Amino acid sequence: MARTIEALAFAAVCLIAFTSVSGKGSDPFELVEGNCSHAIAGDMVFFEHVHKYPIPFTTREETVSWTGNKRIYCLMVLSESKDTKSGVKVTNGGVWHNFVDIYVHSESGYGYKYFIRVFAK
Repeated sequence: MARTIEALAFAAVCLIAFTSVSGKGSDPFELVEGNCSHAIAGDMVFFEHVHKYPIPFTTREETVSWTGNKRIYCLMVLSESKDTKSGVKVTNGGVWHNFVDIYVHSESGYGYKYFIRVFAK
């Protein structure tokens, strides 16, 4: 009996840990794509701080877009807060394109705060 309770407790802890890291659904909590280890400030073509405050029983979402004449080599979408009840994904374009659409969303009753940086040459 004690082993069963111990096993159930372990499974519950693992499930909570997995849920808090994965964000909403299958979308990652944060996003770093491309060759960001060599990104320099002079190549940053887009910077935006997106945030939505939580509203009870409401899902918050928006799409952020950038289009230019340079090719994207690094895309960073980093959370200001470590609340993992939100997610991000690239819906169009991205690395090796000259445009990107980024979908940002939260679970019902939660908001989000992200810094979006696009580096291109």
